[in-house]
Amino acid sequence: MPSPEAESMKECLQQWHLERHNSPWRRVSAESDGAIALIRDLTGMKPVPGLHAYAIAPAGPLLALDEEGDRLVANGYVFESLRRVDATSVTGPEAVGILSDLGLESISGQRMVSFLLESEIIQTYAHMESTLCLIEQADTDDIYRADLKGSHIYFTNERNEAPLSFSILINRGNGEIQVLPRDI
Repeated sequence: MPSPEAESMKECLQQWHLERHNSPWRRVSAESDGAIALIRDLTGMKPVPGLHAYAIAPAGPLLALDEEGDRLVANGYVFESLRRVDATSVTGPEAVGILSDLGLESISGQRMVSFLLESEIIQTYAHMESTLCLIEQADTDDIYRADLKGSHIYFTNERNEAPLSFSILINRGNGEIQVLPRDI
């Protein structure tokens, strides 16, 4: 018999399983405030494995590795600002970044949410992994909202699994991206 969580995942509009060993941030880090450098000239930059599908023509990849491979940079044509946010600990609205006009025009809200989760710009686990379900979305001329729920695995002295529930909002008027907590 499937677990209650497995049963609830059948209702997903989209599902993600994110693991630490696949993280593009394993060997690099953002600034202390989570800020990600924005660069427009991505010549010589390396594509981030697993995120090739998120390139926008003619701007290029949304996230790339610098020539030395020790720093991730965001595409300055697509983002006006960008920072990493930990969705496991949000207690109020957290600013993730601002999409440029090109970013707003070139990628759908749901696709941007997928990129933010898969690139781990929006972090969804403390130590090991998370499983997420897009349970509802709203897509209007003014805003895109994705409501997500799931769980993440972390360790203290033992393995722990905690519920996770948050929303991602993209304001189509000003390009602002936010993460908001939701009741679990």
